[in-house]
Amino acid sequence: MELARSLERFFVDHPRAALLEDGRVLFEMTAAHYSISAEHGRCVLHLWSEERNMVRTVVGLEARKETLRIRVRRLGTQRPQSLEVLRDRDQRTPATRAISRTRYLHLLERLLTRHFNEYKIESLRSAMDLEHSFGPAYARGLLVHGQECWALIGVNAEESQATIDGVLTLGILWLAYCREHSAAKRVCHGLKVLLPAGCAGTTRARMAAACEDFGRRARSVSFSFSSAVTFRGLVGRPIAISNYAASLTIIQCIYNSGH
Repeated sequence: MELARSLERFFVDHPRAALLEDGRVLFEMTAAHYSISAEHGRCVLHLWSEERNMVRTVVGLEARKETLRIRVRRLGTQRPQSLEVLRDRDQRTPATRAISRTRYLHLLERLLTRHFNEYKIESLRSAMDLEHSFGPAYARGLLVHGQECWALIGVNAEESQATIDGVLTLGILWLAYCREHSAAKRVCHGLKVLLPAGCAGTTRARMAAACEDFGRRARSVSFSFSSAVTFRGLVGRPIAISNYAASLTIIQCIYNSGH
């Protein structure tokens, strides 16, 4: 079947491709798996990764300069939808990346104001700081309440999955930086990690594995602009760490922050 052959050829020719739905990256082909079948006159595309699984019937392809538009139907439905495949995951210009990150800072500020209204937001920024190994892809700041605070770090859905998966390493560095520079005036309880919906699996697994090394407990939280905070259970197990005995250390993974 020509649809199946053309789609297979595209993925083979573009191993760094990324599949998007409504502008949001669902699969990066460097990390995802796929199968294409052509049986009973239908072309069926199956994509899966650690984060999600998707099966669609392909009804049409439209090649463009840097993208491939795939017309698909969900199994059991007749209404077609469009998926877009970028030939390369990050085709954004530096200016476009900067605009996206600035937009995310504003989104993050509104989200934090709504869901953590008892805190004051301080030093929310994403400027590069090479001296302390902070890159511009990560938004970072503080949630302050009197003499107490939380370090926070977030990354938006338009960044690569590899960048999103690296948030915990940068978050630990940011937590250490905040504790060092806030020690004289306030207690920094821990770190809040804000991730887009559907992109937190690797980070949650790393939290669970690393929790014994730097915290007393980790938990994941899910919320959006339209819902209250919903706790999803513990990630990792409570333990005691002598270095942090003076303060409660919680590593929170908060996802759905991209909506």
